[in-house]
Amino acid sequence: MDVQTSSGVVRGAGGVFWDIPYAAAPVGAARFAESRPHPGWPGVRDAGRPGPSAPMPDRRWFGRMDMEPVIRGWVPGDDYLTVNVWTPSTEGRAPVMVFVHGGAFLAGSGARSIAID
Repeated sequence: MDVQTSSGVVRGAGGVFWDIPYAAAPVGAARFAESRPHPGWPGVRDAGRPGPSAPMPDRRWFGRMDMEPVIRGWVPGDDYLTVNVWTPSTEGRAPVMVFVHGGAFLAGSGARSIAID
């Protein structure tokens, strides 16, 4: 299922579109600066799987505590200013719900299930 966005075409599946950039990757001097528009992409962008997670602080200060249940699912990469979209239809307009994952600035990502285990 292909959808045209203001930055280019994305291809998702089953009404799910992962990893759609909303701003340029914050690299170098841009890391702590105001975000910039994403430059777009040529062709069709694969939106069929989760993208990188935002950086997380060094967790060595937890010592021997097993943090795996909290930090699993982290995917390294710079282009993490993205959104994931679930839609019942790509025809016309539809309401949007925004979900901001938890993690206390230590863990979490948009790739994790929003269900509470």
